[in-house]
Amino acid sequence: MWSPRLAAALVLPALATPLATPVFAAGRPDTITRFAGTAGLAQLTADAQGGLVAADPSGDRVVRIAPDGAVTVVAAGPEAGLDEPEGVAVGGDGTVYVSDARHRVAMITPDGRTRTVAGNGVAGAPVPGPALASPLGAPAGLAMDREGNLFIADDGAVLRVSPSGTLSVAAETTDSRTVAVDSLGNLYVSGPGCSIERIAADGVRSAYAGSGCGHPTPGPARESRLDAIEHLSVDDRDNLVLATDNGVAIVAPDGTLTLRGEGVRGEGVRGEGVRGEGVRGEGVRGEGVRGEGVRGRSAVASLTGAVFVGGPDGVARIGPATPSAPRDLRITPRDRSLELSFRAPLDPGADPVIGYQVSLDGAQTWQPLATEPDGDRLTAAVPRLDNGVQYAVLVSARNTGGVSPGSVILPAVPGAAFLAVTGPDVAVLGWAGLFAVLVGTGLVAAGAAEPSCRPYRVRRLWRRRVLPWSGLAGSG
Repeated sequence: MWSPRLAAALVLPALATPLATPVFAAGRPDTITRFAGTAGLAQLTADAQGGLVAADPSGDRVVRIAPDGAVTVVAAGPEAGLDEPEGVAVGGDGTVYVSDARHRVAMITPDGRTRTVAGNGVAGAPVPGPALASPLGAPAGLAMDREGNLFIADDGAVLRVSPSGTLSVAAETTDSRTVAVDSLGNLYVSGPGCSIERIAADGVRSAYAGSGCGHPTPGPARESRLDAIEHLSVDDRDNLVLATDNGVAIVAPDGTLTLRGEGVRGEGVRGEGVRGEGVRGEGVRGEGVRGEGVRGRSAVASLTGAVFVGGPDGVARIGPATPSAPRDLRITPRDRSLELSFRAPLDPGADPVIGYQVSLDGAQTWQPLATEPDGDRLTAAVPRLDNGVQYAVLVSARNTGGVSPGSVILPAVPGAAFLAVTGPDVAVLGWAGLFAVLVGTGLVAAGAAEPSCRPYRVRRLWRRRVLPWSGLAGSG
């Protein structure tokens, strides 16, 4: 029989949602480091794996740069139909789009196949209609919206190519060579006099940033001067990233401008836009590196919030030296122990992750954590714990630069019965935990033999009409 006592007793064992208390209030300060030595890159864009995709016109190729800086070739040379590629964008399915000197825009599928999606190879004014039949002037910057529309900055206009292959003029511009689009479908282009215009989805234009030419100043973007704009991009939080001829600036959705890397020190970045210890170039000035001078042809923020600047002699990274937090922590209670499973930080920081640590008291104390790879996850065991005691568990990563913020905090009770997962099945109730609850409510006599069975999902018990699903805490 169902009873209020049983419903109340199940609240604690079924608890599996992260605690709301934030872990580590302090931010991760920026540093500037050399990220990749690939020279001559034009446009950069972020991919869904936390890495970059870049056009390399001098090598007639498109490359992918992994989060650890490893470079692989996506497509290259005449066999891929690439001739001095410049603009690059990545679709939601991983397809790469690239503009080049053939007056065409091509797509490269995840399996490596290449085909033209816009342009007939003839230089000229674009003609609305089938994208493959239209001339293109000088296609440069590319951007992709969430509906799969491709935007092309092309000789005084921004062109839109729909998923069905229809070309139209999205906006006239003052010869903007770059375009960006946010999650609401607003377009951003460089305007006259070192400014940025926003073009809403309904076509309404407005001044978005820049009051004239000069070095940017933090504060309202419309009131700040801007250096000459080389490239625009939008990150996954709709921040507009500006690569100028003398620095990197970020404009938040509320219109506030900040400078990334200003005044921080860096090392070993070469080329136009970088000057540091024993390295020549221009842009990053001072002993070490000053971030307001990071200069390049393109800048993009990755999913981790780090900003990458590509120039003629490599890619600089402006971002925290330490890793981001481990992700997707899951806990399986065992007899006097906990089994942990989590994903590695999306951003390893300036150096590779070299280890992990775990806290059982909500980040008050820490101990080393030995991990083993398990597909795209890491697993670890925390032994010698007390059954029936609730622990506040979180993990963090470390590299040579320091320790990451902690993961979310999850409560865990060894010998009890819940598993932290995402989705509707947020609780797993094992027979041992259910037995303890039934004893606590008086439905089973204390001292009875404890069953030893595999855990059953709470939803499964509900389907067997053992428990009503609506009465369980954390049922999702």
